[in-house]
Amino acid sequence: GGAEPDWIGQIAYVLWAVSGLCGMLGLIALKATGTNTIVKLISFLPIVGFSLLIVGGVLGLTTVISDNDNWPINLGWLIEMVGVLMVGIFTIAAKTWSGWHKVVPLLCILILPGAFAVWRVTGLPGIVDVVAGIAWILLGYVVLARSASAPAQTSYA
Repeated sequence: GGAEPDWIGQIAYVLWAVSGLCGMLGLIALKATGTNTIVKLISFLPIVGFSLLIVGGVLGLTTVISDNDNWPINLGWLIEMVGVLMVGIFTIAAKTWSGWHKVVPLLCILILPGAFAVWRVTGLPGIVDVVAGIAWILLGYVVLARSASAPAQTSYA
């Protein structure tokens, strides 16, 4: 078993992972990474990562598993980060989104060093989550804006 969980932090973490998963599904449904079958398949990597983060986050709400032994979170972070990096690159390369919209998926991963730099300078607890969260909120906005102007889609294929 582990220590008593941080309920609010863990619930917020799980909600972020669910939101990230939804954002990536929306991005894929909008064909932001293009139509190449291999690229589309690789574009699901962050979804696998987010799914593991959700499982690990739910396990974190229990005392069944300690933070150090939470392999779904440890593996999920790696898969999510590599996957989001690849999706960000694919989105720019596909040229299906224009202007600043095309760089937002890549910003979700590239903002992390900047977020940690802000934390090192300010020492503010939670500032990394706030700064990184802004990029994810921006992704949600872009997916929503793009979906409002996109033709109806019935498949992720």
